[in-house]
Amino acid sequence: MALVLLASLTQGVHADPEDTWNLNAGIKTEYVSNLFFSPQVLESSDQITATTVGLKFNKPVGLQRFVVDASLTDNRFRTNDYLDYLGKDLNAAWLWSLTPRIKGNLSANYNEGLNSFIDYRGRERNLRTTQLYRFDVEGEIGGGFSAIGGVNHSNVKNSEIFIAERGFQANAAEFGIKYVASSDSSVTLLGRHTRGEYNQAVDPGGLLESGFDQNDAELRFAWVPTGKSTLVGRLAYINRVSDNYPIRDYSGPVGSIDYRWNVGAKLLIIAGFRQDLVSYQTLEASYYKARAFSIAPVWQVSGKAALRANYSYENRDYLGAPVAVLGGRQDTLQQGQVAVDWTPLRSLTVSIFAQRQTRTSNRAINDFDYDMAGISASFVF
Repeated sequence: MALVLLASLTQGVHADPEDTWNLNAGIKTEYVSNLFFSPQVLESSDQITATTVGLKFNKPVGLQRFVVDASLTDNRFRTNDYLDYLGKDLNAAWLWSLTPRIKGNLSANYNEGLNSFIDYRGRERNLRTTQLYRFDVEGEIGGGFSAIGGVNHSNVKNSEIFIAERGFQANAAEFGIKYVASSDSSVTLLGRHTRGEYNQAVDPGGLLESGFDQNDAELRFAWVPTGKSTLVGRLAYINRVSDNYPIRDYSGPVGSIDYRWNVGAKLLIIAGFRQDLVSYQTLEASYYKARAFSIAPVWQVSGKAALRANYSYENRDYLGAPVAVLGGRQDTLQQGQVAVDWTPLRSLTVSIFAQRQTRTSNRAINDFDYDMAGISASFVF
């Protein structure tokens, strides 16, 4: 009934892609069977309602463009209401240009939200704040080649202790060269150095580091074989060296590849594979190697309705255990979701969705089954 009323109130009101300002509002309610991603005997269900208001600004001024996307989300937990929090998101950028051949971006990003209980094993209200500031430049050399470079500063904080993924500050600089063909296919070669320092002091008892240096060599590519498909990939080698404890060092190849295929006028399929090395500092590991496959079809049933689905399968090997007897953890995570989107008006979208996640581990304490179902409505004007 509320959705019908909303639809009637918004007749004739809609967002235009060329608008400088857009306001948006939304509400989402979902039921979760296992809020803390715990083993079956410790499961706790809940109902979460999120109400969002946001503002978007997009303004070209000559060769420049200014973009802002800001939102506030009020998250309410019906049972575990001590977890209630106000999520904050801000993305702002100046897409600057000195000339058509020399351009870049100056951006700031801020996010504040609840740490996922998938890896955070406590049940406290642990908020994670992430800030990222970046400046980059691209200068055309000629013949499709450009020189590129950039610097960024990031700052990550947790409101509660989270040993495995501690807060840190990092400064990074990168440089490289990019080639873009007439078909819009491209190849980019990059080198990057990152210096990071953890917010907590070094802890000899837990072999927790004070900081690290990381060097990356990276190849990115985008191939557009036809007007209906795109292949995008990244291949890199990373080498992280810790300040105090060599057991925390790690290095190896990482990368991803994603294929986007417009099968027909109404069907889109996106499939991908990735391998990552992720810092995870506990006594049972220093990092984990993740290998994941995903597929996500989208069927545009009609001009007003779409059916979406996605499935992902991920293996994690936890490596570099400071205490050898605690090492050897291996996890398998699977996630599947289906959703139906209905757009009765240009400005109004209603979605119904359901999701299932599982984790099986050779450490039974890390097993979980998680089911979620919900409904959402979003309005842009």
